[in-house]
Amino acid sequence: MEVLTGQKRFRLDAPRWQWAPTVDGEIVCDLWDGLNRIIHAQTVEIGFTALPSNVAVIDGGAVVVPYIRAATDRKQSAFIDPFALAHAFLYQALPVLERTQREHIQ
Repeated sequence: MEVLTGQKRFRLDAPRWQWAPTVDGEIVCDLWDGLNRIIHAQTVEIGFTALPSNVAVIDGGAVVVPYIRAATDRKQSAFIDPFALAHAFLYQALPVLERTQREHIQ
């Protein structure tokens, strides 16, 4: 990922579920920011929040939304959606990395 420094930003815009934190906190919307917070985290919390019953696809609810919450020495604690993080890497960043690698080899 370091070879892409300074290039296009990769948005965390494909969450698995639409949700909002039950406590105050920013939701990270950028792949770089999310990865930076995880790599340099001073505190990391892996948690789950209940999926609103009106969007649950399983009878009886009992569905939860996983999240990562991380803070660094420079950034406040914020929520990171692991599904959006993976999607941004696989479908936005990885194709750019592969293209960059092919261009570097030629």
